[in-house]
Amino acid sequence: MPDFELGYFLVESALNEHAEIFKDYKLHEDRTHAYLAECVREGLALIAEDEGEFIGVLLASVQDHIFMDVSLAEVGLVYVMPEHRKQGAGVLLLKEYIRWCHNIDIRPTMTTSCGLRLPGLDRFIKTFGFKSIGQNYLMAS
Repeated sequence: MPDFELGYFLVESALNEHAEIFKDYKLHEDRTHAYLAECVREGLALIAEDEGEFIGVLLASVQDHIFMDVSLAEVGLVYVMPEHRKQGAGVLLLKEYIRWCHNIDIRPTMTTSCGLRLPGLDRFIKTFGFKSIGQNYLMAS
């Protein structure tokens, strides 16, 4: 079971890397801990390690679709520290997420909201069999 402080650190690291995009928003500690707890209790919380160093995280939960009578697995965060990218940690995290979804008979989904390196991220996600069904938009401040 992932340590909450470690999970929080990795969430904070992800947001710090994307500070320009999220500059108008402060990390809400209570909500972050509640989401981590939800993923540990009822969803999926994975921590990637390399020789004892924590290098990545994937948090996912099962959500009811807002309009349809179906539940979907939803990744809330997948993040690998920049110096450890393109070394397989992200692949392992996503493979485990997909395996977990199949084991609980829930369809996996991926949503991206970071807005960085989108062409590469798009290609990466599609290698797992995902297809694009829309985009995210945020009103400029």
